[in-house]
Amino acid sequence: MVRLQKLYLEHYRPLLRGQGARPPARPLDGHVQVWEQSPTGVLRRFCIPPLFQVRTPEYSALGNGIPCTREDCRRWEEAGAAYAAVVVDMNSELQAVWRQHGHARWWVPGERRRAKAALEEMEHRYAATIQLASDAYDPVRQEIERGIRDERRRQAARREELDRQWREFRSDTQNNPTRGNPTGGTGTGGTGGFSTSGGF
Repeated sequence: MVRLQKLYLEHYRPLLRGQGARPPARPLDGHVQVWEQSPTGVLRRFCIPPLFQVRTPEYSALGNGIPCTREDCRRWEEAGAAYAAVVVDMNSELQAVWRQHGHARWWVPGERRRAKAALEEMEHRYAATIQLASDAYDPVRQEIERGIRDERRRQAARREELDRQWREFRSDTQNNPTRGNPTGGTGTGGTGGFSTSGGF
């Protein structure tokens, strides 16, 4: 799992240099897809706060579609890349210290003690460094989460309005059968011109 998570996070690094395997995300019709990820670090007792992938809507159906400007899209993607790069770096450093600790020679005076002290210091630095990176990313995280909440409210309101219009239409046609069918024509069937899908 740790290896797979590290491979996932590695894709953020080239994005900062503009050399990713896929082009940077861009809004489509004023929207992007955002996908929350909760990285799994190598220090199990430390829970790494989540980050968001930002993608062009046509690239993936995963995540939530939210309104976004080009500038916000670039800023969100770069902030996520910077945060993820710190997680990747700290995972690599901690794993290296773990290996050194595991290979400490018991017959060399003080080597195991020094390896244990180095591991404890590294574990503390691991948690502190990632937390600082998460704190720096937090304004973007909150901005995206707020966008998701707002978009969900808009879609819920849109669905409620469509349902209300449909109920009114059904009531009208039941009270006045000569009004016509739900498509507005003279045939049968249809939905009254209302879409029940709603949303982006």
